[in-house]
Amino acid sequence: MDTVFDKWKEKLLDAGKGNRLINYKDTSRTIDVIAPDNVTVFNKISNGDTLTFYDVDTHIRLMKESDLSIDAKVDGKEIGKFDRVTKQQIKDMLSDKIKKNQILSFKKGATLQKTLKSIRKASVDSLLEKGINILYMAFGFLK
Repeated sequence: MDTVFDKWKEKLLDAGKGNRLINYKDTSRTIDVIAPDNVTVFNKISNGDTLTFYDVDTHIRLMKESDLSIDAKVDGKEIGKFDRVTKQQIKDMLSDKIKKNQILSFKKGATLQKTLKSIRKASVDSLLEKGINILYMAFGFLK
């Protein structure tokens, strides 16, 4: 099995720590897809379907205080709704509301629109300045 992994390593363009597909870090420019599952998203993208993101931000803003899992103040500091809702809450409440070609995603502590704009800006800047397309999706992880 080690020889198989060694062959794969040799074929990789960059096996160093700078390759985020190998050394994943959850940053302000990453999002997790909650629903649908990886296989469904991959198949839709492979078929050329256009996918949109469900407007989870509006739903979170309309949530009642009693629906949030964490108190409004932590260590005396007031925290917003986007820091107090969990990924599991979003999945439980909204998984059945997404349409056929929508993706449900959530980033704790930030609005989805802000995160998507950050990802788009970084991608466009890299393409214009360096000629490198850094926009990609990863489906699952090997451990």
